[in-house]
Amino acid sequence: MKTFRQFFTEAPIPPEWDQGVFTPKTSFAKQLKYAIERSKKIGMGSSRVAFEIEYEGRPTILKIAKNKKGLAQNAKEADYGLYRMYPDITIPLIDYDEKNDEPLWIHFEKADKMNAPMFKRLTGHSFEDFSAAIRNDEGRRNGQPEMYSVSPEAKQQFDNEDGFFYNVVDLMGNFDLLAGDLTRLANWGVYQNRPVIIDLGFRSDVMKQHYI
Repeated sequence: MKTFRQFFTEAPIPPEWDQGVFTPKTSFAKQLKYAIERSKKIGMGSSRVAFEIEYEGRPTILKIAKNKKGLAQNAKEADYGLYRMYPDITIPLIDYDEKNDEPLWIHFEKADKMNAPMFKRLTGHSFEDFSAAIRNDEGRRNGQPEMYSVSPEAKQQFDNEDGFFYNVVDLMGNFDLLAGDLTRLANWGVYQNRPVIIDLGFRSDVMKQHYI
């Protein structure tokens, strides 16, 4: 019987790239320069750069660490169990750098951009109500009172332990995701006509270790 891991096709960085560039012996700057010269940069944060690369005839996303913070975030995202538990709200992970304890790169399917009207159409909730509700949920778990206003209709639906909202707060609790990161619309995409989280690396322990 196949293991869950074996259902994923091994898909390292593009085979025509020099694999020797992506090692801890090469500086972050040189790795990024190499990727920039050979692919399309589509996003950049304080810790990682996202590139679009073709894989099996379709566009996919390769995230490359630009510093130690990026390595820590890649390590958090390189968890097949996470995607197995929450397939409805995560962008599929294709592969990652398994040669190093903290992956230099991580490879995902590509999601389309999300906007507020699309979020409401796909979930039945405004992004404002959703953001307020997950902040309230995070506050409750930290022993704080509700501080954010949610419409009565949305609150009634969010109180049901089923569906989209429940999956999100369950993922937050099990994998220590921060509500603040999920209230950024840019951290959401659309994949196969469903809303998905496109960045799962910034978590409480990463923040405490690298950002405070």
